[in-house]
Amino acid sequence: MVLAHLGDLRGAKRRVRAPKQATCPKTRTPPSARTQGEDSTSAVGRIVDPTAEITTDGEDTVIFTPNGGNADFPFILSDYHLIIGNADGDSMDWRSGDGCGSYVLKNFRRGVSSEFERNPNHWRDDVAWVDSFEMLSIIDQNARTTALVSGDVHASDRVDLKAADLLARRPGVTVEPIAGTQYYTFAMDTRNELDNDNNVRQALKYAIDCEDLVDKILFGYCTVGNDHPIGRGHRFYNDEMEQKAFDPDKARWYLKEAGLDSLDVTLSAADAAFTGAVDAATPFQSSAKQTGINLRVSRESNDGYWSDVWMNKPFSAVYWGGVCIPMFANYVHAIRDDVAHGEMGSNRKMYGERWM
Repeated sequence: MVLAHLGDLRGAKRRVRAPKQATCPKTRTPPSARTQGEDSTSAVGRIVDPTAEITTDGEDTVIFTPNGGNADFPFILSDYHLIIGNADGDSMDWRSGDGCGSYVLKNFRRGVSSEFERNPNHWRDDVAWVDSFEMLSIIDQNARTTALVSGDVHASDRVDLKAADLLARRPGVTVEPIAGTQYYTFAMDTRNELDNDNNVRQALKYAIDCEDLVDKILFGYCTVGNDHPIGRGHRFYNDEMEQKAFDPDKARWYLKEAGLDSLDVTLSAADAAFTGAVDAATPFQSSAKQTGINLRVSRESNDGYWSDVWMNKPFSAVYWGGVCIPMFANYVHAIRDDVAHGEMGSNRKMYGERWM
């Protein structure tokens, strides 16, 4: 049993009650409150659907019974979409912020700020090192940098990579580069006739100079990926796979295999996709020109990018956060066609399968 923020004891039976609400049809609740069921619109709905039953054994044990084997399951439960909250009728009370974490939510202004205080009743004493803190949403990168330099904020994420080295030289400022699981991509929608040809896709892959992007756009603060989303920090990273690299001859060969002498394509990009996405599209345009590909860059608005551009236009910039899962759940998440934000799934009938 643990003590929740609002003072009630929360045991296993209480924990199970909220997940059971996930089997309900669509309601006016956020995706995290309705993860299972045929009508679910949850971001993780189809990943947790193989859970056949959730039961308890006393007050300290929750038992998940899967329909089949899933080596990733313990790690999937750590996904931020899956939360425990108080039952509220047939749904879950997510607005109160009541939980059992090391900090208590005191104030939340959507898109503006969140305020937290240390939970005095937390079951661990080796976490939560400050008494309180406030998180501000500062979308504009220049404004974030100015706030950090002026001392208006104590810490900032998503540092402007162009200014990172300069910031590191300032007294009192420390830049901490930490390797993560996030990756940047240019996604091709295979519902589009041209992108549906694998030869065209291969031509585009060989037409981009990723080393150049790492050096000039991301200033060395990343590594070149390969033709899969499994990063170097993952246990199952394949370091024996041949690294794709800029190769104009191969790009032209694949165009010829597609029956094309040249290719006209539009790449939609905005910094909403990732910081530097628009800048990255320009050298891609330059390298592609050497291969017979005429790449037109369409600079999109940050506002509405995820609703109007991504998965609506055939070729667009995008990022994926990645998850610290030892196998491939995040990849399946991205390409399942029955997940609301699956990226390539509508083109690949892979129900229940995993791709490597």
